[in-house]
Amino acid sequence: MYINLAPVSALASDKVQLSTFPRVDAIPRRECHPRLLVLVRVAVPATAARRAPVDLVTLLDISCGGGGGAPARRLDLLRKAMDLVIGNLGADDRLAIVPFHSSVVDATGLLEMSVEGRGVASRKVQSLAVAGGTKLFPALNAAVEILEARCWEAKRERVGAVVLISDGDDRTIFREAINPRYPVHAFGFRGAHDARAVHHVADHTSGVYGVLDDEHDRVTDAFAACVRRVTSVVAVDAQVDLTCGAYSRASLLAVERSGDHRAHVDEDRRSGFIYAGALCAGDVKNFLVYVDVDREADGGGVTELLTAHGTYMDAARRKETTVHLDERMAVVQRRDKVPDVSRDVAAELVRVDTVKMVAAVLDRFKDKGSAAAAMELREGWCRVKASEDARAAGAASLAVLEREIDEIEASLVRCTGLSTMLSWLNRHKLQLHTAAAAAATARVSPAPPSSSNVVADAIAAGEGHVKEVAGAAVAGGTKRKCVEMDMIEERLAYWSKVKHDLPLMFPDHAAAAATSTATATAAEGTASTGDHVAAVFRDASLETINRAMFHDIYLAVLHASTVRRCGQTSQSTEHPHHDQDDS
Repeated sequence: MYINLAPVSALASDKVQLSTFPRVDAIPRRECHPRLLVLVRVAVPATAARRAPVDLVTLLDISCGGGGGAPARRLDLLRKAMDLVIGNLGADDRLAIVPFHSSVVDATGLLEMSVEGRGVASRKVQSLAVAGGTKLFPALNAAVEILEARCWEAKRERVGAVVLISDGDDRTIFREAINPRYPVHAFGFRGAHDARAVHHVADHTSGVYGVLDDEHDRVTDAFAACVRRVTSVVAVDAQVDLTCGAYSRASLLAVERSGDHRAHVDEDRRSGFIYAGALCAGDVKNFLVYVDVDREADGGGVTELLTAHGTYMDAARRKETTVHLDERMAVVQRRDKVPDVSRDVAAELVRVDTVKMVAAVLDRFKDKGSAAAAMELREGWCRVKASEDARAAGAASLAVLEREIDEIEASLVRCTGLSTMLSWLNRHKLQLHTAAAAAATARVSPAPPSSSNVVADAIAAGEGHVKEVAGAAVAGGTKRKCVEMDMIEERLAYWSKVKHDLPLMFPDHAAAAATSTATATAAEGTASTGDHVAAVFRDASLETINRAMFHDIYLAVLHASTVRRCGQTSQSTEHPHHDQDDS
């Protein structure tokens, strides 16, 4: 189970989920707030049932150049990789095999993955023989030609993708105009490929870059995960639309660039969009949106920052109507007290800072892995961990990043850091890290009823209390003005009590234990312990409570305003000369 900080009611749905998280839950009264940050999150359930059929072209480098290891070893690795690919494809998928060295050699067309088609593909792989040098560009062009030769209906209904396995021994690729029409997921042989060249192909086409084999000549988890992603596309043309209401005191400023995802803010700064594109099962995409907030005229209440909504196409049923994302509104309270900082936003800012830090180390040391580079990486990570955002995110949220930095540091000492760093930066650019991070820090089985049910019951009780107070307001009659304020104050008191009681469900010693457990869990890949579960549910519950509280208070204010207007109308109707008599 993945803990998603979207509203609890949305967790059981297979639909793509949209959620928003302001960096703080409140800003001072009667003050402007420039560049207030809002995290917009798009999340796809890992259990999404339907996916699009795939047309996959595999480019297999059979050259004998580039120091790519013994020919027998390379062929054995190619066969292992292709066995995994063929095993993951379904009956509705198609596969093309394109062997190449300095030119393409006897490529197949797109083979249906029937029993017969699988047999043809397997025999083709087994017949591969090493020959020639390496030229990447002809093979890449051949892949595009195969996918572009499909009929219009196949292009519309089927996902097109390319997997390249090569030693990358071709520096001329940097001078070629690579067609970015289809993502090329490029993998090199461990310790025997030009990391810059292979990464260049993947980066130019928004594909995944990684190493094919580990130190035991087994296909890496990274390659297996890439194949699973190719065969799990559930949404295409996903777009998030951002709007600021006509009476909102906020305006859109900018959307921070996230990988290759396009974003735009209109000139009037009242609307914009984020194009998320294709989404796979389990994807979590975070986007940082900045808004400028003006002072409130009345100096209080709730300020609407932005509303997020959007559309996507169900990849398995593209002929049917567009699917609409559920609308989400980001709001903040206007109050003069220390605000709560969102752990989600803080964790994303820490991730972004870490990516910038790793990129800076790579840029400084270029292709030279060394103890000095490892030391600078460690010092940079220590600075990131000491930041205000890292403290707000919490140690458990940083456990996966900590493990990843440890792995990069070790690779730099072993002088294999270039491929490790490029692969890590590539994953974070494409935001492939988020699903793995969620799995490592928020997977529980089963969910403890003592925590989740208590929170759910508390929120449900709050909804019932709203109705009680509303009923009292209507029945109050002559004391309507007092009831209106009492209504809001009771809601504030209720939510204060819920937040006050939350630590009692998750004691501090459990959270402290969970922090150390999270690091060990991420390193060993084992299931989370009970203490870690408690920490996760505490964080998730607090975020859920905050969102429910803002929404509840907002509704209470609207209801109180309606009650007051109705009361004034009723009084003027029943006593039309009341004011004159009083005077």
